[in-house]
Amino acid sequence: MKKSQKQKTPNTIKQENQNKENPSQTFNTQLNFLMENELNAIGKLPKDLADRIVTMLEKSLEYKKDNDNKILDLENKNIEIRKKDIKSYHFWNGFGMVSFLLITITSICVGLYLILNGHNEGAYFAFILGALTLLPKIIDSIKNKPKN
Repeated sequence: MKKSQKQKTPNTIKQENQNKENPSQTFNTQLNFLMENELNAIGKLPKDLADRIVTMLEKSLEYKKDNDNKILDLENKNIEIRKKDIKSYHFWNGFGMVSFLLITITSICVGLYLILNGHNEGAYFAFILGALTLLPKIIDSIKNKPKN
């Protein structure tokens, strides 16, 4: 470290941070200043005109407030709909997995039963059905197998 450079102490860092203005505070100060100027300008207008302007400002604020409330309500409804969609997605996903498992196990069991009772043609059909239901899962597992 050079001699000309001072090492910053925690106190000097705190002082520097206190000297910096918060941008939101600056914006609020500017906004208040603008509103103060507008209100002063309205106060200089004739009484009936000033009353009409203030009434218009109040109505526009009420309109904005109503719109903001409507937007919040729509966002809340959207969140509720998403929750229901996620629940139904998980239900149908589970239903599909259970159905897949039942079809596969049933076709293999039927094939074994038919072989044991001497019905080879029906057994081949049942095994083919079981293999066809397993085939997409087997292909996916081969594709996703990590390479060592």
